[in-house]
Amino acid sequence: MTHWFDTLSKKAARFEGMERRSFLAFGTVVGFGALNGRAEAAASPAGAGKPPPSIRPAGEPTVVQNSLGSFTRRTAGALVIQEISTAKGALSLKSSMAFNRQTQNSTISATISRGSDLVARLDISTAKGGAATIQINYGKAYSDVQYVTVSTKNGKTFQGTADGRPFTISGNQAQFLDHGAPPHLINDPSLVAAIRDLDTQQKTLFHVTSVAPAAPRPSAELDRRYVERRARPAQDTNECGPHRPPISPPGEDWYEPGVPEVACSNCENDCGTNVGSWILDIFSGGSYEPEYYAACMIACNTPGGGCLPTPCGFYQSCAQNDHCFQFQGGNLCCPSPSAVCQNVCCGTDITNCGSDGTCGCPTGTKVCEQDCCNPGQACCNGTCCPEGQVCTDGICCKPGVVACDGLCCAQGQVCHNGKCCNPTNVCGPTCCDELATCLNPKTGVCCGFDSPVCGGVCCPLGALCLNGKCCDPNSVCGGICCPSGHTCSNPATHSCTTCPNGEVPCLSTNGLGLCCAPGVECCGTTCCAPGQVCQASGKTFICVAATPIQ
Repeated sequence: MTHWFDTLSKKAARFEGMERRSFLAFGTVVGFGALNGRAEAAASPAGAGKPPPSIRPAGEPTVVQNSLGSFTRRTAGALVIQEISTAKGALSLKSSMAFNRQTQNSTISATISRGSDLVARLDISTAKGGAATIQINYGKAYSDVQYVTVSTKNGKTFQGTADGRPFTISGNQAQFLDHGAPPHLINDPSLVAAIRDLDTQQKTLFHVTSVAPAAPRPSAELDRRYVERRARPAQDTNECGPHRPPISPPGEDWYEPGVPEVACSNCENDCGTNVGSWILDIFSGGSYEPEYYAACMIACNTPGGGCLPTPCGFYQSCAQNDHCFQFQGGNLCCPSPSAVCQNVCCGTDITNCGSDGTCGCPTGTKVCEQDCCNPGQACCNGTCCPEGQVCTDGICCKPGVVACDGLCCAQGQVCHNGKCCNPTNVCGPTCCDELATCLNPKTGVCCGFDSPVCGGVCCPLGALCLNGKCCDPNSVCGGICCPSGHTCSNPATHSCTTCPNGEVPCLSTNGLGLCCAPGVECCGTTCCAPGQVCQASGKTFICVAATPIQ
């Protein structure tokens, strides 16, 4: 006797509607237990975002209505229920199929009527492991037999009765113990054709895709009791990139798991589209069909099958390629390509985790410790450099310059003993100030701009270099420098005279030297009194009282 699974294999091989992926998945899981090890659905947090169009919330029915009739697919706990109603002329078909994803039991009920007359009533029950019972009641006006039963304990051997006549089914043929011929199930050929037309119509209804929910907004509207939404600042290409603050669980763009609308419907709807054929062909292979239905539904509801591409909770799933993650003991879905970092859905614009394991940076940017740098920005010591700058010795600088003790040097400068220095100002170990002169490169002594180099020394502040020696301006006398304590009496003859005790040399405005009290100015041929200054008056100079600075 051929096992029902062998029949299923052959049928699936030629059945264009059944997804090969689902069938192969079934082959590895006959007898599998409750998915995910969960006994009941975990509660999802309030304020969940909308699922993608491909996911319908668990328990929300799929309803199709058109000129051919109606089709409804709904779930109740572990049950998957498919209901269909279709008619052709006065002939109508109403069927209900229920599959328990947890126990793997199934029930099928179908009624074909012509007006108020019963043509046939089908009731099927299957159990995990292959046991099944089939009962068919036929209307007296349409069949040679009114009541047929078929049963099997293992899916290998089938036996039954037709109005009390016992029979067995071997291969695709029924053999009656009284060696008589099988009765005609439906006598009217036109009725047979109409029933097969109903089968075609129900198959069409099964495969009409219902209207999917409206597409969600780019980011889920989340309840602030659970999520502190991250406000992403606009990227400023002149300053630092967008900051990378932590994202609070469960994150962004997540949605609650449900049922993959199209994939699940495509898979399950191929499992139960032969009700009319079962009624017409129970003696020639129709008894195998309920076993095929149960096996097909198992395959669809296996992890990786059409209804559970990404299992997430109690017979619920995320969309294919999305991620299931945990939050407060329940399960949520994170859409691809979003990264899930430490059980946080980072949002579809963040596809990688940072080095610390938390959500990384938006696509097109790069992680820089707690910052996210724009494509044109360099990451420098945990900081995003302004665009156009590069990281030089741990700080952001313009290209082509050197960094020195945490500062960016000017273009052309070098770092000299921890100080930015022009190459021309380098004086041994010292960097001379601007306008200063290097006196001794070996010792690093520099002379300021108001202290000229003279005879190997730096002259005192305000002094002049005259004939290789530093000279006080009040001691200049023509081309010579008067000795200390002397004043110039005649520049033309380079004559110097000694100043009396208590007085010091003072070079007057006319070039002549006077001897005045310390700290006073000399003006023309006169020493000004304390508190006076020398001021021009026409062609002469006179002493006037100093004006206080306001």
